[in-house]
Amino acid sequence: MRILIVHAQHRELGGEDVVVAAEAALLTSNGHTVEVHSAQNRSSRAAMASFATAPWNPRQARRLEAAIAGFKPDVVHIHNTWFALSQAVIHAANKASSATVMTLHNYRLLCADATLLRDNQVCRDCVGRSPWPAVRNRCYRDSVTQSVVAAATIVVGRRSALYDGVDRFIAPSELVRDIHVQSGIAAMRITTVPHFLIDPGPRPQPPSTSKSLIWAGRLAPGKGVEALIDAWCQAALSNFELCIVGDGPLRDSLESAAPNNVRFLGHRPLDETRALIRDARAFLFVSEWLEPFGLVLLESLAPGTPIIGFDTGDTKKIVGAGARLVATGDAAALAEQLHALTGPDLDSIGAAGREHFLHNFTPEQHFNALVSVYETALQQARASR
Repeated sequence: MRILIVHAQHRELGGEDVVVAAEAALLTSNGHTVEVHSAQNRSSRAAMASFATAPWNPRQARRLEAAIAGFKPDVVHIHNTWFALSQAVIHAANKASSATVMTLHNYRLLCADATLLRDNQVCRDCVGRSPWPAVRNRCYRDSVTQSVVAAATIVVGRRSALYDGVDRFIAPSELVRDIHVQSGIAAMRITTVPHFLIDPGPRPQPPSTSKSLIWAGRLAPGKGVEALIDAWCQAALSNFELCIVGDGPLRDSLESAAPNNVRFLGHRPLDETRALIRDARAFLFVSEWLEPFGLVLLESLAPGTPIIGFDTGDTKKIVGAGARLVATGDAAALAEQLHALTGPDLDSIGAAGREHFLHNFTPEQHFNALVSVYETALQQARASR
């Protein structure tokens, strides 16, 4: 099969970029012919001009048409179009004889900020409705102008019935699938295909031997790091350290409020972050927004590192018995779970998590599910074009 992957790369490497690269490598290693058609989101004056055309960029549509004509794919698999590619590339893909598949990595089709988060609270005001509340609330980067562009993108996509031409959608979790069904996409058009990770093997030492706990991500609203620091102070675990991997707008305020046994490590290469998670006593997952999946959960489950955190969205379904979860935002309950890390069942939680990973998130399982979606999309495309 010939697969053309379409993706606008983020300014900072994120989970979507990791998934795109991993899927391309997985398909190639299994004998398929893959080409990646991409654009780069940049921070510059030129990027602002590109952002202004996010609702519709005809130049990017022509670029994709040329790529399709040259590569002649069986399937065009679209990941991220925001904002450098624009959703005009979906129209270009729909015009071709190939099948069109799109992965719903976030909530961009129905939320101007793509997060369903406003003022640190889950917000569904625009799900299945007009996105113009996002302009009133300055949901995208706290800017009326930029929120207008983001909202206009949603409106243009709906009014042009752009997404009706996508043969199959892929959701990484049931949560993402259900929310998009609520927004108006027929349930039968969306297939849930969880993310995957190449098995790193079991951790060399059991979790109970480690004195470090790890959090990794962007230090930004909705990630729950404020509640984590609060819980850590309440737990007063003087014999342990909390390592914060990542950076973001909240770093200075968090660092000034944190006790001495909290280390802020800043950005770290992916391999180093994975090693820190592998060797930790536990990974702390405290997101307060509806994470579509949370790829870092697999980074913890795979080697057998226990997860402690908030029961947000589909987290419980993803982690199985490999975690101890409390109500989202409950710092006191989280502090109690941190205290429980000294209990005798810590290593068994990690072992259960690894077993859950091996049964649900391997490359083989993902590959079979992905190819099944492609085959279904091809059948639909041949019947309708």
